[in-house]
Amino acid sequence: MSSTKIPLVIWVMAVAAGLGAANLHYSQPLLPSIASSLHVSLADVGWLPALTQLGFALGIFFLLPLSDLLERRRLIVSLLLLASAALLIQGYAATPAWLLAGGFLLGLWGVVPQLLTPFAALLAPAGRAGQASGLVLSGVLSGVLLSKVLAGWVASASGWRTLYFVASIVMLLLAAYLRWVLPQSRHHERQSYRKLLKSSINMTRQLPALRRHTLKGAITFALFMAFWATYAIWLQQQFGYGPNIAGLFGLAGMAGAGAASLAGRAIDRGQFRHTQLLSGALMLSGFILLFAAEKSLVFMVIGLLLLDGGAGLSHSANQNAAFTLDLAARGRINSIYMCGYFVGGSLGTLLATRLFLLWGWYAVCSFGVVLALIMIATEWLRPHSKTPSAIISR
Repeated sequence: MSSTKIPLVIWVMAVAAGLGAANLHYSQPLLPSIASSLHVSLADVGWLPALTQLGFALGIFFLLPLSDLLERRRLIVSLLLLASAALLIQGYAATPAWLLAGGFLLGLWGVVPQLLTPFAALLAPAGRAGQASGLVLSGVLSGVLLSKVLAGWVASASGWRTLYFVASIVMLLLAAYLRWVLPQSRHHERQSYRKLLKSSINMTRQLPALRRHTLKGAITFALFMAFWATYAIWLQQQFGYGPNIAGLFGLAGMAGAGAASLAGRAIDRGQFRHTQLLSGALMLSGFILLFAAEKSLVFMVIGLLLLDGGAGLSHSANQNAAFTLDLAARGRINSIYMCGYFVGGSLGTLLATRLFLLWGWYAVCSFGVVLALIMIATEWLRPHSKTPSAIISR
């Protein structure tokens, strides 16, 4: 394995992570179409993104620690098969109840991208762990954003159900391919599942730096989802745009994917604080520009570029910095961090959707500005520093 190049298997993992992550975000530009198809109100299906994220948070907490217990390749393949089944439930759903149940299960079993991120760091050459995990995270963010483009295109051409059927087949094919290309990998120290969960809870108590990274991650994803949970509804109400146009906004968000890789390299060089402050400033600027989106969609595109670029920087910086706190427990650290991250996204979705229904687009933008200021303040007032645990682990 070369010390100067990222192995091909990690690039494969990045693509797989993107395909897996896309499943969790197909619904966002489709909410108006789904509501119309099921003959229900937007309020009846508006819970779908939040329930998917809640299921994902629970899956992260209860399933992700298994990467420190079970053989990683087998765990990844098994979860892809379950995700395929959940996608079928959504595709066949005839009522909002079945749709929401499928969305929750999809989130619960959709943790494969988060298994691949620390796995990539484990397989990376010496000194390239941050770059490798950042590359996989770039794949995740690319999948999240391109999912909106794909969802809008497929829904316009063949209907939203076709999207879920095709995604189910893709997960089956991906499971077979990863079973072939991924190496076997098992944690050297075997522990019981109960001890792993207890260890995760104790790790949260003992590592204040981990709590801070998790809080910042939660705020970051709440900011991210405040926009993505409401933008398709706003575009339809304000301009009459359907899912095909709404989906195209995923292309404007590709800034976050490239930013994630840059953040991984910055963490390898010990530049966390600068990265965090920059990400907060980008997200704040993005939401300020989004106030003017009602006058021109140009402001919306530029604001989205800034918002997603900042979110990618913040998420990758916090996740990679968290990994350094205990190199032998990346799976559990990722479980704690990503659980908080998606709880933040779920709360951000619920609050932003409620604010939009009550007071409109300006309320959502104000919510985003407040969260961005909190993000900047948490780092400005109390800069990041290494804990003794981090130093020992190194």
